[in-house]
Amino acid sequence: MKEETLDSIKHEFTDIYAAIRDLSDEEILNGPDDIFRPHFQRLQRLAGTDVDDHAAERILSDREFQSAARQICHLKAVNGLRMEIESARSIIAGPDPWVLVKRFVFYPNYVELARMEYEGGDL
Repeated sequence: MKEETLDSIKHEFTDIYAAIRDLSDEEILNGPDDIFRPHFQRLQRLAGTDVDDHAAERILSDREFQSAARQICHLKAVNGLRMEIESARSIIAGPDPWVLVKRFVFYPNYVELARMEYEGGDL
């Protein structure tokens, strides 16, 4: 991989980091999603970049990249929580929440998990 391509990837990643590093969890959870959505779109484009193993190792071992990656991963996790909360609120606000919950593809798995935890915990 050309050095300028590698530098370009690192620059794009650290630029995204600079744009989101000061966002609080509160802003991510309750603010408008347009404060971080464009950065997720940029990350999706980066994820589609063809990078050979050697170049990936070089990027992943870079300390500046590692710091940026930690913050971006945190943003991604908090945004996932935001999406779960929004989904839960829409289910609760629906005319018959139980119908929606029971249609959820993983609902049987959750029921089974709860049963196993209940029995395993002697509850």
